[in-house]
Amino acid sequence: MFSKEYKGLNNPVRSMLAALFFIGLCISSLNAQITDTLKVVSDYGDPGDSVTIGISLSNPIDAISGFEIYIKYDTLALSTSTSSIYRTSRCGGYAYFSPSITNDTIRVVAFDYGLADPIEPGSGNIFTIRFLINEDATGGVHNITFLAHSEDHPNFTNLSIPRAPV
Repeated sequence: MFSKEYKGLNNPVRSMLAALFFIGLCISSLNAQITDTLKVVSDYGDPGDSVTIGISLSNPIDAISGFEIYIKYDTLALSTSTSSIYRTSRCGGYAYFSPSITNDTIRVVAFDYGLADPIEPGSGNIFTIRFLINEDATGGVHNITFLAHSEDHPNFTNLSIPRAPV
């Protein structure tokens, strides 16, 4: 039970606290709706073709000082090598850019040692991957999947490369 001095709506302290709570709630709601997102900029082709897939980052508010991204792809339909993974100008200032491939998973780690030249807020490709569509690839859609290796990124989803039927 509030004492008599806190019960009235005219109390300036209570009004100020209510206003601060409302402002905090609005800011929290705004921040919850703005997130950094990754997506695949897809392509299509026929067996034997080379296709370049963009990995696009949308970071509307925060500068990004580094990243580690895991991508799984269908090795029955696609092949690539570390020399076919290129950084774009969005992360051109990063001193360290290191792609590696283990079985069907691409891992790309990139950052700036001094943290002075981050990926500025915006959107666009941060790197590209050139895939060769295998000669014996079946027609249809072949998935590329972002693998979430931390609780910070639970919403990465399957993405696809649409292809012309073989």
